[in-house]
Amino acid sequence: MKDEKKELNEDRSIHDKMIVLDGCCPLLTWGIDPMSGRVDKATLGKGPALYIEGGVTAAGASVGGTRTPVELTRTSLKLHNQMIEDNGWIKVKSTADILRAKREKTFGIWYLFQGAFAAEDNLDLLEEFKENGVGQVAPTYNYRNRFASGQLDRSDAGLSMAGVDLIKKCNELGIIVDGVHNSDKDVLDMIEFSSSPVIISHSNAKAVYNHPRNVPDDVIKAIGQKGGVVGAVGWPTFVSDSQFPTFDQFFAHIEHIIEVAGIDHASIGMDYFYMIQGLMTDDEAQKLYDQIIASGAWTAKEYGHPPYAYPTGLKTPATFYNITNGLLSRGYSVEDTQKVMGGNLMRVMKEVWGA
Repeated sequence: MKDEKKELNEDRSIHDKMIVLDGCCPLLTWGIDPMSGRVDKATLGKGPALYIEGGVTAAGASVGGTRTPVELTRTSLKLHNQMIEDNGWIKVKSTADILRAKREKTFGIWYLFQGAFAAEDNLDLLEEFKENGVGQVAPTYNYRNRFASGQLDRSDAGLSMAGVDLIKKCNELGIIVDGVHNSDKDVLDMIEFSSSPVIISHSNAKAVYNHPRNVPDDVIKAIGQKGGVVGAVGWPTFVSDSQFPTFDQFFAHIEHIIEVAGIDHASIGMDYFYMIQGLMTDDEAQKLYDQIIASGAWTAKEYGHPPYAYPTGLKTPATFYNITNGLLSRGYSVEDTQKVMGGNLMRVMKEVWGA
């Protein structure tokens, strides 16, 4: 086993020159409550601030999904737009916006849906959401809806006809199709029916750790063959059977994705959430956890329980540069490291969104 202390150094000279992307970050929504329309000024902007500290150029904010209806989705988008404007950040709708964020040394945010629930009754709503900055959509979140079976549902029938229509609508509008939280057959159907690359924004390798939220090698390989990417995720219960996973355990997933799909098809989707240790007290995290379990979006079997701690050296986005250093210390070239840290996802974005 490599010496983790050697890998977790403070050298950022290479990292800070790179375009660095995180394919999914619920932490960016911290402080915004679309249910009430309220904004908590004490926490608003803390997520982006940690990303900026960690040298991340842009990240995907999870602004809809998980059973979020239309009006709440609209409220969420409005509040996020205001946050970006108030802080002088950049709403990312093209790869040119990411390049500008890097050039201007600011932060870029694109929007994503972890589940297309807001468009279940009307796919034409995706046109409105796309115009508002939603560039990445997963059909469902864990369980069956009108479009797909879901990764944790008891049966896997793949995409419905409505799901196929959703994929085609995303292709038409230039929205990235995201297979995260969807079943294996869902994803393989997405690959079959999509005219553009399909990604899995934040899931790990089932061959490394056999968890229901992780994906098998045939799906990882198929994503790569379609031109997409699979983003390794840091959420602790998806990394290992330890409540406190190590840096090496996380990196085993990155390297397996590279081995199966190729260096051009691995990316990062850390899924940082505000429930993690260091951002919330254990009591606050437990209260939020109980609410999520009660909603039915999670089960304790798959999502464990608080306290939640991200892998060693990656506790918050402020230490994102350690992923770059981990790749370099394992012998990956600067060019290949840049691909994993953002270049591969940028390639997909350029193909789907345009320059």
